[in-house]
Amino acid sequence: MIGIKDEGWFELDENGKLVPMVEHEPTPEEIEADRKESEAREKARQARITAEKSHQANLVKDDSLQFLIHAVAKGSEKVSVRYGTFDNGNITIYAKDWEGKLKKVLADHLVVNESDFQSDYHERDRVKIYPESPYFKEVWLMSCLNQAKEVISKYGRARCSTKQVYDADQFLAAVGSTAATRKRYLKNLPVDFEAVIPF
Repeated sequence: MIGIKDEGWFELDENGKLVPMVEHEPTPEEIEADRKESEAREKARQARITAEKSHQANLVKDDSLQFLIHAVAKGSEKVSVRYGTFDNGNITIYAKDWEGKLKKVLADHLVVNESDFQSDYHERDRVKIYPESPYFKEVWLMSCLNQAKEVISKYGRARCSTKQVYDADQFLAAVGSTAATRKRYLKNLPVDFEAVIPF
């Protein structure tokens, strides 16, 4: 396929001659096959989400596992992470390194890494935490703390509304800056709290 400015797209025919490219209309069979493939992918995705939620609902809380602002720690093992936002019913935790250590710290969770060394595709570990997880509130709090700090940063203040900056400041003050004040904040959250950003 070759593009020529103001002339459209061209392709080579069987004789090696440049001819205008003809748009191919999908046949009804191709449309139906695409629809079935899309439905199968969506069913597989929903089954995976249901399995992950069920798995996390059955986890027993381990007090040695700590979710920190920029890391997840268990015993002497500590992994730098970045917390995503509450989106599509979960919060994703992304490892910052390429070493695959998140699987060691969160061994009981379903950590995903779809790296393929044959095709030279590499990605960092990630794990989705659902509200069914006994750790969800801690992860939600770390995610909100990171977002609040971003809002009140120099760049955040430039792009966020005054109300957002004020609410983020109030949230940070309510949570406090120590582990004890964060525990107290989490303890006061209702059991059926809405996982929304409070600013």
